[in-house]
Amino acid sequence: MASDLSPTQRAKLESDDLGQTTLAIVIAFEVGALVVVLMRFYSRMAVTKGLGRDDWLMLVGMLFSIGMGVCQIMQVQWGSGKHVQFLSPYQLQKQRFYLYWSIALYGVAITFTKLSILLLYRRIFHASKSLMWVVWILGSFVLCFGLSIVFSGLFTCTPANGFWNLSVKAKCVNMFALFEANAAINIGTDFVITVLPLPSIWRLGLPIHQKIGVSFIFAIGWL
Repeated sequence: MASDLSPTQRAKLESDDLGQTTLAIVIAFEVGALVVVLMRFYSRMAVTKGLGRDDWLMLVGMLFSIGMGVCQIMQVQWGSGKHVQFLSPYQLQKQRFYLYWSIALYGVAITFTKLSILLLYRRIFHASKSLMWVVWILGSFVLCFGLSIVFSGLFTCTPANGFWNLSVKAKCVNMFALFEANAAINIGTDFVITVLPLPSIWRLGLPIHQKIGVSFIFAIGWL
């Protein structure tokens, strides 16, 4: 409890604030991602004179990601990054309100992004029937899992506003266990999507150094 702290301890804890660090990370990654997506659109239109479904899906994913970033910025504006005992109930309510919507936007953003990558594989490696089967199966799983993230986020509590309004009597699932499970599955699908094209690349009639270079480019996606 804040009332049990000495003046020195209280002053130290009140000065702790990771909000600015959060803002820097969110803004840097959103701006960086947007620049890359815009570069992708420019190169596609300049080289191929047209855009594919994978490009549009990536753009939709980017827009939802920006929405998620805005919600995270609003969380900081309402005290995210500070010790919870120094926040008012109203600040906590507003903070959790934006967290609630950021979870749903996150689920949509990563789903469209992963589907875009899988459609890119379909466009590049369409001659490999075995890879196409894996792409369709993995794409179906990604879509279903994305829907589960969105709906489990929206209905973490019953009634839904019990997530942010602590005065409402609500039944909520263990959100920490839910977040950890979602993160584990997301990391797993990220890994599979990253390594999926590598066997097809190594079957191409390219010099070994080119195969290594192309594999490295695809592997960067793991970051």
